[in-house]
Amino acid sequence: MFENLGREFFRAIRQAIGRILRGFLIGLVLGALAAEVAGYFIVGGWPPHTFVNIAAIAFAVVMGYGVAVTTALVEGIRGLIRAASQIDDVAKAAANTGLNVVDAMVDAVDGPNRHGIR
Repeated sequence: MFENLGREFFRAIRQAIGRILRGFLIGLVLGALAAEVAGYFIVGGWPPHTFVNIAAIAFAVVMGYGVAVTTALVEGIRGLIRAASQIDDVAKAAANTGLNVVDAMVDAVDGPNRHGIR
């Protein structure tokens, strides 16, 4: 059980890091493209000035960072939901086992079918 849990944990971490990096790269490209296009229309000419390129790089990094952080938060929430779901399943299994023990004890004392536990 613990081996499976460990494998599942590391698989989820790899997927989350992959999604975060992918989000960062997409934000980086879209931010640079948007800043360059805005610089083209604002300055009016090609090739753009050095300031436009520097602003595009800065905007791309900020947008990539923003997308990466948002993706990390979403992945964190997904992980919490999955963990809560697994804990719920384990708690249900433990409760069923406990009720079976209580049911067997009451049957031993009162006889079968004389109680309302199940």
